[in-house]
Amino acid sequence: AIPAVIDLLRSRDVKLHEHAAVILRNLAINAENEKAIADEGALQPLVAMLMSTELPVLEHSAGALRNLSVNPENKAQIVAAGGVGPLVSLLMSHSPRIQLQAAMAIRNLSLHPGTDVVIVNEGGLEPLISMLYSSDDVLQEAAVLALRNLSISDENKAKVVRQGGLPALMALLGSTNVSVQEQAIVVMRNLSLDPENEVRMVEEGAVPPIVNLLRSNVEAIQEHAAVTLRNLSLNDDNEVRIVEEGALPPLIAMLSSVKTPLQLQAVGVLRNLSVKMENKLTVVQEGALPPLAKLLESPEEEVQLQVSVVVRNLAVNSSNKVKIVQANLLNPLLKLLRSPNVRVQEQACATIQNLSVNDENKLKIIEEGGIRALVSLLAVRDLAVQEHGCGALRNLSAVEEARNVMVFEGGLPPLIALLRSQSLAVQEHACVTLRHLTATENNRQKLVKENGILPLIELLRSESEEIQEQTAGTLHNLAIDAEIRGVIVQKQGLPALIELLAPSMGDKIQEQAIGTIRNISVSPQYETEIVTAGGGARGAAV
Repeated sequence: AIPAVIDLLRSRDVKLHEHAAVILRNLAINAENEKAIADEGALQPLVAMLMSTELPVLEHSAGALRNLSVNPENKAQIVAAGGVGPLVSLLMSHSPRIQLQAAMAIRNLSLHPGTDVVIVNEGGLEPLISMLYSSDDVLQEAAVLALRNLSISDENKAKVVRQGGLPALMALLGSTNVSVQEQAIVVMRNLSLDPENEVRMVEEGAVPPIVNLLRSNVEAIQEHAAVTLRNLSLNDDNEVRIVEEGALPPLIAMLSSVKTPLQLQAVGVLRNLSVKMENKLTVVQEGALPPLAKLLESPEEEVQLQVSVVVRNLAVNSSNKVKIVQANLLNPLLKLLRSPNVRVQEQACATIQNLSVNDENKLKIIEEGGIRALVSLLAVRDLAVQEHGCGALRNLSAVEEARNVMVFEGGLPPLIALLRSQSLAVQEHACVTLRHLTATENNRQKLVKENGILPLIELLRSESEEIQEQTAGTLHNLAIDAEIRGVIVQKQGLPALIELLAPSMGDKIQEQAIGTIRNISVSPQYETEIVTAGGGARGAAV
């Protein structure tokens, strides 16, 4: 029957056009019929029917194309047959029934690669945005569904906003129709990925209605709202504004959700917001620490990772350093240092490094056994982990209570090995830690036994002045011991030290270098070496 019905579309009888379109529309509801109808040549005459002056013919032809366009192969053929332009025109029909069918057909076609841009170029945005203002929920939903697909394209994101889509979409975020509400927030989510839109959406008042959706009873809506805020918060200018618009309480409440996707999205927003110095204290004041502490013990590694980043950001604030430890986050952070996931280790370690700046926290970390975990990380073959591990040990070694523990836990060999790291930051942290450790006599002898003198002497010629200073300071400590002075001389430390006395060097470098030479000169057997090393050593020293 299909070929005969299709032939009726070519009849001069308008009533036959309507009957034929209705039959094809009904048959096309069945997925098995979609391809058969297209294969029999129905698409071209149906597209031609979109030019009819009869409303029923327009409605049912558009409806037939709506159903047929579900099939991926048919989408391409309808576009090739020139169906996009006439369907866009029908979006402006005075008949809501025709508008609905056209919008749903546009929605289907917009899923075909490249067609989303064609629809916009054919003028599809303006009538779809106008339909968002309809009092008919069904029309609103059809339009917002089409815009959802169109807004996926990077080319279309800014165009939707430029053509006035934001006010209508913002209004739909408060719709009593949950389906419309959900589709509208998905469009906003898509739009928020555009740098131009990031600013305009906040300026035009989109944040409050998005924040309201964080309290929705529908998890999908909550998640989309959180993702939208996460995207918007990537813009530095938006971070404080989002907090001012009241986003923190619902985001923090979302941290206690039993759904991992919601947890992750809430943490993602907080991760971005906590980068801003103005927000760090506010996030803690709003009560984020208890749920964050709980999430650090989540079985999900991605949750552990993202929460660690948030806490790391918060721990930059001096007041938060104490509050984080008081809120019992230290122990779960130390546990994460043993995570099988290197990125989790990195972020947890970086957080410990931030916390260890505070003197009270140093003692807490030592009491909780943190030094052993940090020392073990020095063997991880990841520069970021090594850097933060060394950085934390550097901070801890500033207090005397940590030094013997660090050596007892086997810290000397890996610290000495890291003096030859490819990372200047790692070298510096390792060197400062060793400088602190060698303030103790027992540790000086142990460093020599672990062959630590030669790599230190090598660093005297580092490209980093800070490393040069810290290395000279470490050798200054070591040269207090008479036995070690000979090792420094034997390992050719004097020429490198004398080079640091050059006028071009900084005062602090010169001070540590001359201090080391002074200590060596206490032993008379090294007078000749001091005089001969570097030629004018005596004059340089003077």
